[in-house]
Amino acid sequence: MPSLILKINNKKITLKRCFDQTNDSGDKDDEKEIRKPRKQRKKGNKNVNQEESVVADMPESFKNRIREENGTDLVLVMQKKITECDLRSNNNRLSIPPTKVRDDNFLNPKEKGILNAKEGVEVFMIPPSLKHSVPLTLKKWKMGDNYTYNLMNTWHALVVGDKDNGLELGSEVQLWSFRKNNSDLCFALVKLEG
Repeated sequence: MPSLILKINNKKITLKRCFDQTNDSGDKDDEKEIRKPRKQRKKGNKNVNQEESVVADMPESFKNRIREENGTDLVLVMQKKITECDLRSNNNRLSIPPTKVRDDNFLNPKEKGILNAKEGVEVFMIPPSLKHSVPLTLKKWKMGDNYTYNLMNTWHALVVGDKDNGLELGSEVQLWSFRKNNSDLCFALVKLEG
């Protein structure tokens, strides 16, 4: 099949003939339809560090609460808007999509091994209301070619269901991790004002 080779900006582009047109009398026209090559979609996740969102500092009230719990190694895990899936009682989880994770060094090698073995890591989370710490399970789920972390089990009953936390669709939140007594993985969920 004949093809047309073009050179544009020192790039070689080959256009192939898709089909010949015929007129009503059955004779072929000299015009041939050609298609440009499709642009290839870039693969990979959007790098969260390139987003233009402003990261707010953790409020002092949360810093004080973490100090009370002997917390160290504070890491901003993600900042995102609460979605419908995060609020549904039958889902009962807070999703932590890989495109939102700012620093995956919040996990130690032992915890990574547990999650990769499709088991859960028992954690505690300080909710937006700063009330008692909430027991949750951190899991890692495979989603297509990627993965997502989820905080689950008592998420809906103890966090979404507590109206003092003020979580609703579109609420902007930050999830911070810290180590209690230099070992136990814990989280703090900060609801941003706005």
